[in-house]
Amino acid sequence: MNPNPSTPPSAAIPPKRSGCVIALMVIGALLALVCIGSSLAMFLAARSDTGKKIFAAVGQGVALAEKGVNAPGAEELRQAGCPQSLVMDMKEAMKLAELFVDGGIKDTEDLDYVMAACSGKYGDTLPTCEALAPVYAQAVPSEREFVIEVKINGKQKPECRQRFAGDGTFIADMK
Repeated sequence: MNPNPSTPPSAAIPPKRSGCVIALMVIGALLALVCIGSSLAMFLAARSDTGKKIFAAVGQGVALAEKGVNAPGAEELRQAGCPQSLVMDMKEAMKLAELFVDGGIKDTEDLDYVMAACSGKYGDTLPTCEALAPVYAQAVPSEREFVIEVKINGKQKPECRQRFAGDGTFIADMK
């Protein structure tokens, strides 16, 4: 018999937990709440009209970028010295903006061109717009005007941005 009936048996005492284990349990519980809250917020946002527009724009933007990296002329620009190149029809690109403009965007002559972008990181020696124009014109024979933009990633202002006729003839500097 137990000489002291008010003392519980030692097996009934729960094991002590260290402060680190308790802290990890609290952090885990908080993270679970954040995940649940974020999931609920994303679900509600995706069901709203604005959320639907945003998700549609992201999907279309990714598809447009994939298409631009693999578009005719992009590989030739890379071979001409552009570490990264992208070719994009500006009318197609503006369709993304139309998702957010209620009245739509007017189809203007200013958007009737193809953008051929060449970019690289600081320290890369990039070709000039004048050097890339005949490369693109030869790779993609067309009467349609195109713009060449050469830019260093991270810099706001491009090294050059020029408009050319379909045959590669210089038309104008663009701002």
